[in-house]
Amino acid sequence: MYESKLVSEPLTYQDDWRLPEMGLGLTNIIQRPSTGIDELKSSEYAVGRKRLVATVQRCRPQIVALLGVTIYRTLFSVTRGQRVDLGLQLAQLADVPVFVLPNPSGRNAHYSYRVMLGAFQALCKEADSL
Repeated sequence: MYESKLVSEPLTYQDDWRLPEMGLGLTNIIQRPSTGIDELKSSEYAVGRKRLVATVQRCRPQIVALLGVTIYRTLFSVTRGQRVDLGLQLAQLADVPVFVLPNPSGRNAHYSYRVMLGAFQALCKEADSL
């Protein structure tokens, strides 16, 4: 996030609590640990989506960034085989634009650092333009 200019200083997971002072926030769609996506149920995604919509309605961010094409597909019922590109989407969440970022998880190692950085820089540019 630092290299993309989303934040003004290098941060670690221990600094997550500071994100709101920087105009950012984090949340989990499903708020329980899992060993992988295969064990998550559609009902959990439905509950998580409702909670996310409520959070967006309450906080009114300029943009909602989702980490990963898979979560975007799940939250917006994208048909199997339909291409989802990184970046700003046509879909909105509670009337707020949605931006898809690559998931930086080690289990999703098919994006290079350069591609991930470019996506985060594009998010920063998009947020600045709103």
